[in-house]
Amino acid sequence: MRCTDESGRRGRTDEGGEGPGGPCALLAVAWQGGPPRANALCLIFQGTFLLWVPRKGLYLFAVFYTFGNIASIGSTVFLMGPMKQLKRMFEPTRLIATIMVLLCFALTLCSAFWWHNKGLALIFCILQSLALTWYSLSYIPYARDAVKKCFAVCLA
Repeated sequence: MRCTDESGRRGRTDEGGEGPGGPCALLAVAWQGGPPRANALCLIFQGTFLLWVPRKGLYLFAVFYTFGNIASIGSTVFLMGPMKQLKRMFEPTRLIATIMVLLCFALTLCSAFWWHNKGLALIFCILQSLALTWYSLSYIPYARDAVKKCFAVCLA
């Protein structure tokens, strides 16, 4: 992606010469606002309306919850690009977390569309939340170790 600053100087977002506060970095951050807004819209829509729809509410909730979480993962694509995002998702440190997140997405949608099982859909939504939390913690240095130690102390 090309962008131009106030002085007319052009640069690329993937070049290292502009620094973190450069205009290309700001443009990338501005573009990131789209998917989180879509995620927020999905969460508001599902939380307030869809659970109260007779007979199909929980299915709709599961579908919108999954699509909202997919949008939230996709929001970082604008900052680092799709290929770098995929490479980072499947690095050895977060490979299991990524597989669990994708598996939970698939199982939630399967339980809503093909199996028509409300209980499974709700369980997979909860598992999605846990898997996404673990996946997100993998991007913060030593965060998963801190969570493990915290649970070890709490459960001991």
